This record gives sequence, C-alpha cells and structure tokens, in this order.
Amino acid sequence: MNPKQIPIGLSIGSSGLAHLGNIVAAAEQLTVVGQTRLADALASFWRQLKPSRFPYLVPAPSERIDVRRTLREFIRGGGVLTRLSYHRKLRAKRLVIIFDCSESNIKAGQLVLLSALLRVDPKVTVLGFDSELFSLPGRVTSPAELGRMLAARSTVIRTRGERWLELIDLPGILQATSRYVSATAQSYLLLVSDLFVADRPLWDESRLHNAAMLLRRYKKVWLMDTWPMGAEFAEAEDGAVTGTMEGLDIVLGRRRHELRDVKFRQAESTQEYSLSASILARLRQIGKPGVLFEAWRFTPLVRQLGFVNNDAATGSSRLVYVPHIRPQDIGDVFREVFEPQPL
Repeated sequence: MNPKQIPIGLSIGSSGLAHLGNIVAAAEQLTVVGQTRLADALASFWRQLKPSRFPYLVPAPSERIDVRRTLREFIRGGGVLTRLSYHRKLRAKRLVIIFDCSESNIKAGQLVLLSALLRVDPKVTVLGFDSELFSLPGRVTSPAELGRMLAARSTVIRTRGERWLELIDLPGILQATSRYVSATAQSYLLLVSDLFVADRPLWDESRLHNAAMLLRRYKKVWLMDTWPMGAEFAEAEDGAVTGTMEGLDIVLGRRRHELRDVKFRQAESTQEYSLSASILARLRQIGKPGVLFEAWRFTPLVRQLGFVNNDAATGSSRLVYVPHIRPQDIGDVFREVFEPQPL
C-alpha cells in the first residue's frame, strides 16, 4: 500500500493497519493532522489486544512457608522432612519499553510510533534515552507535542555539550532502568531504536558479557529496528552504512526545485557535511550511486548478543531482533505479554 493512500481517521481499522508495511515511513508522508490520527488509530489497535485487567498475575514462589503442605509432605515421607513447601503468590507481569530518543531516531514517523505506545496502557513503563535515561510522561499524547518536548531536551543537550547516549551504552542504560522499574522473572523488555551509533560498534568481552547478563534478567527481549532499509542505503557485515545521492534526497526530503546549499551533522557525532546546490545538481545529473557519507550501526553487536530474526520462526527465543516496524510486529509483542496465564 502506498503510504500516501492510507485512509486516515475513523476509516482506519484493524484491516487497514494490517496492510501498513512500515509505520515510520508511512507517517512521514502524512500531514500533522494525519500523523495524529494515525497515532490514535495505532494506540486503539494495540489497546484492543490487552485484557480488561493488566498486568495479568501469574503464579510465583513465595518466601512464606506453607505449614499444612509441609506437614503433609512430612507424613508422606514417613516422618522424614525432605523439603519445605512455600505459599504461592501472584506476581504481576511487566512490560518495559525503552525508546531511543537520540537525534537520529526522532523524526516524524518515530514520534507517531512513540505517541501511540505511550497510550496503550498506563501500567506499561515507557522510558526514553538521549543524554540520559528518563521517564516519558503519558500525558504527552500527540506527536507534535512530543516533538516539541524532545526538541527542547535536544537544545539543552547541545547547549551543555553533553554526550548523546546510544546503543553502545546499552549496559549503562539497562542498569539505569532499575531506578524506574525492577526486572523480575515476569518482566518483558521492548527496545526501539534505529541502531545508528557514532563510531564503529566494538565491545570488549567484559562489556559484551555484562550486556548479555543484564538482558537475561528479562523473560523476553525484543529489539525493534525503526530504520527503513532500502536500496538507497547499504549496510556491510561490520555495521558500516553508505548513503547514495538518492539516500540523501530521502534524508533531506527536498524536491529538485527546492535545492539550496546543504549542511548537516551526522546524528550522535560531531562529523559535519557540506554540499552546495551546484554540487547536488551535478550529482543528480551524473545519476550514479556514488557514496556521499558513511555511518555505523549496532547490527554486529546485535548478532553477538544473541538476537535472532523473528522471521526465522524463532519466536521462542529470549532475545528477538525485529527488522520491521509494522503494526502487527508490535501487536505480537503486546499479545504475548498480555496473554492470560492460568493461575
């Protein structure tokens, strides 16, 4: 479906959203009003997947001894106490969403996605990170309002000269999460990011082990990739991404008659690029896919951490990499977390 042909408003239903191939790419083709309506439709769509009561409670061992069961076991054992029986308590299932709010991942499409996620359920913990991990307020609902709030944070970060966090800092981000919510055996984690990092993604064995151990505190972890992979960009095995002239056109969103001098800085880094209007016009005339810039992605470390592709029928894995950003992908996450379990 062409994103520009997406029905907006009350006509958006489950069937319409099911044909949406990329939330981020589609939202960037819409007006501000259209983006707000799409966020409303997504929030409503995902909200229908949860039960009336959330979080669902599941059995878990308690630290309180069950005297009656212990005595029965004592009698069955012929007067020999072999083990203690404990009361079973009910533990709440938790979903924690950590959203990448760094410069490269906060565009119109990502704001629509984040706006919808914030309204699925108030008991779902939604955190963001830019120069630090912070709690995202549920009362901020519209994509435009979210954009203004995050733009103000970005201005403060640049003014103070602070460093942007990125997925290279994942161990620290996960440790900081404990300030807002503790990870239990019934906790699930959804990481949402474009995976872009400033430098080549390398970890030593210690940091890799630390990140893996922190992730394994959760019952299941999804890493959802918001970057729309296409022919205009190519990613190598080591995470290097090259962009062509066509790719730059997509990033800048300019038409031919709107050409003027372009200067931009690679997000999460200090590297700057400057291209004049005449150079841009000449590159288009040549028509060859020459490389204009290079960036890095976290993908190699995704493989090292043990994330697997959800398309490979490996949904039972504890660490799942989702290379799509479709409504049903997030719906699958909510469906698995919200699914009732027998008490």
